[in-house]
Amino acid sequence: MKSLPLIVTSLLIVASLQARENPFMPTKAYDDEVARLMEIDQNYPAEFMEKNQDIELEDMTPILHEGDVNKPLPSAVAKSEEEMKKEQMEKEAQIKKEKMLEEALKKVEAAKKEAAKAKMEKAKAMAKAKELEERGPVIYVKPRPEDMTVQEEPKMQDDMQMEVKSLKVLPFLTVEYSNDKMTLNTKYKIMKKFYLEDEKKLIVDFKANVSFFTKKIDLDSANFKQLVAGNHKEEQFFRVVVLVEDMPSTYDISFDDDLVYIVSK
Repeated sequence: MKSLPLIVTSLLIVASLQARENPFMPTKAYDDEVARLMEIDQNYPAEFMEKNQDIELEDMTPILHEGDVNKPLPSAVAKSEEEMKKEQMEKEAQIKKEKMLEEALKKVEAAKKEAAKAKMEKAKAMAKAKELEERGPVIYVKPRPEDMTVQEEPKMQDDMQMEVKSLKVLPFLTVEYSNDKMTLNTKYKIMKKFYLEDEKKLIVDFKANVSFFTKKIDLDSANFKQLVAGNHKEEQFFRVVVLVEDMPSTYDISFDDDLVYIVSK
C-alpha cells in the first residue's frame, strides 16, 4: 500500500517531463475538441451552409447581374456621358456660330448690292435731272402742212419794222432775223425743240455728225438778244440756243424741210 502513492507520483512526473520535452504534440483534450467540431460540421443542415456561403460571398464581392460583364463602372459611364454631352453642345454651338456667320455675310452682300443699285439709280436720276434742266419744258410743234401756199409762209421781207439781217454762223447754218422773226436755214433735220422759261432761252437740236467750235453771236434785235451754236459730236447732234427778250412761251416755233421759223406772238 505504501508503494502505490509512490508509483502514481512517478507516473505523473514522467507525463510532465514528456509534455515539456514536446510542447507541440496534441493532447487528448485537443483531439477530443477537433473530433467534436468535425461531427458538428458533418451534421450541419445544407441550406444553412449555402446561405452562409452566399452571405460571405455577398460581403466579399459586388453583385454582378447578367449583361454586366462588359458594362463599365458607373463612374466611368457617367463621365463618358458627360463628355459626350459636352462635345455635342460644343458641336451645336459651332454649327450655330457658322450659320450666324453665313447669314451675316449674306446680309452684307445684299446690303452691298442694294447700295450699288441705289448709287446707280441716284446717278441715273441726277443725269436725267440735269438733262431735263438743260432741255427745259419740251414744246412739240407740228410740221407745217405740205399744202401751205407761199403767201402763208412767214417772210422776212414783210417785216417792215426792221431790215432783215443775215448771218452765216457755220458753213451749214445761216440765220436771218429782224425784231419779230428769225429763220434758221440748214440742211440737217431737226431733232427736238424746247425752251428754258427761267433763262429765257429757245433751244433747237439738229441731227448731224459734225465737228466745230462753239459760236456765240450777239444780235441787234428787240426780241432776239444772242445766238449760240454748240457741238455735241458724241451724241451726233448740234444745238442752237437763242436768248430772247420776253418769256420763251410767247414765241412760236415751226419748221419745214430746211427752215426753222421763230416768231414773236
